[in-house]
Amino acid sequence: MSKRRRIQPSSSSSSSSSTATAAATAASTATAASEYSDDEDDLQALRRATQISDTHAAIRSLLSDFPAEGGLSPFSVVLKHQIYTIVTNRSSVEKELDHLIQEKVVRRFDSATGRSECFICLNDDYVKYMTEWSSAEHTKKNPLATLIQTFCDLALLNKSISITRADLELELGTTDIDDLVRLLTSQGFLTIQTQRLNVECYLFSIPLIGRVVKNVLMGRKEILGVLKRKKFRELLQSKLLALPLKTSCMRTSSIIRDLVGNGTVISTPTTSGPLIRMKSYEKKKKR
Repeated sequence: MSKRRRIQPSSSSSSSSSTATAAATAASTATAASEYSDDEDDLQALRRATQISDTHAAIRSLLSDFPAEGGLSPFSVVLKHQIYTIVTNRSSVEKELDHLIQEKVVRRFDSATGRSECFICLNDDYVKYMTEWSSAEHTKKNPLATLIQTFCDLALLNKSISITRADLELELGTTDIDDLVRLLTSQGFLTIQTQRLNVECYLFSIPLIGRVVKNVLMGRKEILGVLKRKKFRELLQSKLLALPLKTSCMRTSSIIRDLVGNGTVISTPTTSGPLIRMKSYEKKKKR
């Protein structure tokens, strides 16, 4: 808390001047405040109103920041590490997130944006989309309609991010399983997990999610490009937020949270608001 100077009132004019100065200072401070502070206020209001955990409230807050451009994704998703920019206790996030997954409040998907990174979405959004797709295939009288429905039931009950070929055959049988897998991979509901070469395994996925991945990666590249052009590889967050992304549909605030959450950049509090600095340059300064 900043200390206030004690001013002895000498005249009405000096009192008015002091009041005006204080008001101007307050206005300047309010203008310099980061939108992260606003997000945190919204988070606390949401948590109090709905009686949900901090992690759950953070996820909902981040989902509301997902761009609504048509065709980018069938529903909103967030990267898990973005949550760390709101709830800084990572152990608490992991614990609460596991609970939310077990309670089928949210779902987790591999993101392909970086090592150990994953997408989070609301389970209700995933269930709704899967149900609508299954119904559409049944209406079109797809010969695999019954098998598709069985797969959807299996996917909705599954809490893992992947499933083996053996488990698929165990639940769905071997008849037409190859045709079903081809359909699911072409539609984007499954992707081949290449890390497990000794076992045929698939990752559950979200159709069109590749567009989100592309926009995230392009957004990262653009923001980092801006920082690299600065002498000290740093810029006030307010300055970055004023720059609309040209190569990505993602919001600038979302990409900044992404970069801070995965440790690519560091956010340092200053009197003018958070300062965003490239982590690689931070290491060079310490040497």
